[in-house]
Amino acid sequence: MIKTLITLALALAAAPAAVAAPLLWGKVEIDMPFESARAAYPDAEVSTGKGLFRPMLSFDQVVDDCQVSVMITIDRKVAEPGAKVDFVQLSGEKCDAKMFTQLLAKYGEPLTLNNDNRDKKKTARWNADGRSIVYKREAGEGFSPDRWEITYAAVKELGL
Repeated sequence: MIKTLITLALALAAAPAAVAAPLLWGKVEIDMPFESARAAYPDAEVSTGKGLFRPMLSFDQVVDDCQVSVMITIDRKVAEPGAKVDFVQLSGEKCDAKMFTQLLAKYGEPLTLNNDNRDKKKTARWNADGRSIVYKREAGEGFSPDRWEITYAAVKELGL
C-alpha cells in the first residue's frame, strides 16, 4: 500500500511567503498507525468516537498568522490494534487565499474547480499520489469572516 505524506508541517510556516513551504504536509500520513500520529502530536485531544462520530485527534495551531483547526480521523476504535489514520481535515477562518495558494503551489491546477460568485463559494479538488485533496471556501455573512476547509483522504476511502 502506498503511504502518502500529508504534511501538516505547520512548523515550516515561518518561511517567507513567496517561497514558503506548503503549510499542509509533514507529520501525518494516510494509513499510518494511530500510535505514530499520536506521537507526532502528543498534546492533541483524543476523542474515542461515539455514535456516528469516528475516533480522532484534534488540535488548534497558528500557522503563518492563521488559526488552523486540525482533525485526524482514525479508521477504528483507538484501542484496537492496527488503528490507522484515514482522513485529515484542516479548517479555519480568514486566510483562505493563503491556503488555496499553497495548494496550487504544491499540486498545480485542480482537477475540478467550482467558483460560484453568486453563492460566494469555492470548491476545488486534486487527486495526487493515491489521495484526494478537497478545498472548500464559503464567504462569511455580514461581519463574520470567510471559512475554509481542506480535506485529505485516501482515494480508496472515497470510492474513486
